[in-house]
This record gives sequence, structure tokens and C-alpha cells, in this order.
Amino acid sequence: MTAPAFEWSLSGLVSAALVTIGVSSALLIASHGVRRVRNVRRRRRRARVRAELGRLVLDDSTNLDHEWSEGAMRRRDVEEVLVGMALKVEGQSRERLAQIAVTGGLVEWAAYHLDAPRRATRGRALRLLDVGFGPAGDGSTGRDRVDPKLVDLAVGQLTGCLRDRTPEIRSGAALVLGAIGQVSAVPSILRAVESEPSIPPALALRAIARVGRSAIPTLLLLGSSDDE
Repeated sequence: MTAPAFEWSLSGLVSAALVTIGVSSALLIASHGVRRVRNVRRRRRRARVRAELGRLVLDDSTNLDHEWSEGAMRRRDVEEVLVGMALKVEGQSRERLAQIAVTGGLVEWAAYHLDAPRRATRGRALRLLDVGFGPAGDGSTGRDRVDPKLVDLAVGQLTGCLRDRTPEIRSGAALVLGAIGQVSAVPSILRAVESEPSIPPALALRAIARVGRSAIPTLLLLGSSDDE
């Protein structure tokens, strides 16, 4: 290969490399810009959802059966905001969020997706059920808000989740079972603790305590046991 031909080939390779780098950089910048736009839009959507849910929580006179509607709000945004708000409030405000979860069909969606193939979907379902059924079985319990057939479906699915391959799903299922307030779920929780070391005994006791007053005999029995 002659020197001019070699120089031409090298020049061509350098030019091609520079073009490739330029195109890659442009695509990277464009992709970053698209992500930023999406993030801004997501924040704005969720701010609107937060404002709407806040209005429904503060206005005790609002009939959720007639007023609550997702409308143009995306389900995923409603889910994320609802769960986030439920972690920060208690009392009457927490009760209103539970009603919204039920009225908006989120609890029903969750009950039917506890056996979804994707772990993320099962986790979302557990978080929504925890909001819908409330933090405890006594007092204003989720069983009074949720259709009995849906409660039975959720209990069956949650009992199955106690054997899930993911530790976080098993633990979350135990807590939600306690929140539903069915004392019949206590044996399932105890069996899960015995067979699944990933469910800490302290978490199981918390789940059983969530059942409410009907779980007191079981808690007293456990407290008098020599088992660690």
C-alpha cells in the first residue's frame, strides 16, 4: 500500500470514527433531554393527583362514590401518590385514603394481581391493599369498606403470597393479612414464620397484633411460650 493510499485510508477511518462519536453523542443528549421532559411531566401529573387527593381528604362532606374519579389521571400516578400519602397521615385522613383506594377500584385491582408474574406488580398490589384495608383490624376496618367476596379473594391470595419466593412479598403479605383483621389468618402467619426464616418473628407478631382484639389470646399464648 502506497503512502498516499495509507494516509487516505487512515483519514477515512478517523472521519468515520468522528462521525460515529458525533452521532452517539447527539443520540445520548437527545435521550437525556427526553428523560428530563418525561420526569418534569411526571412530577406535574403527580402534583395534580396530590392536590386532588388532598382535596378529597380534607373535604369530609364529599361523597366519594359520586365525586371520586380518576378522570385523566394515570392509574400509576394515583397509586404512587396514594401510597406515599398513606405513609404520612393517620386517623381520619388515613381512613379517607383507604376509602379512596376502595372507591377508585385500586383495592380490587390489587386483589387480582397478587399472583402476577412480575415481582414489582405483586409489590404494588400489596402496598395498595395495605392502604385499602387500613393499619389495624379493630375499629374502622377494611372489611366494612371492601366487598366480602373481594375480602375472601384477597385473603386466599395473600395466604399464597406467604410462600412467595421473594422475602419482601412474604413479609408484606403477613402484614396485610393482619390488617384485614381475620383471626383465621393467624395460623397461616405462624406456619409461614416456622417454615420461612426470612419472616422475622417480630414482624409476625406485629402482623398478628394488627388483627385486633380477637388476636389477644394468641399473643398471650405466644408470650408464655418458651420458643424464642
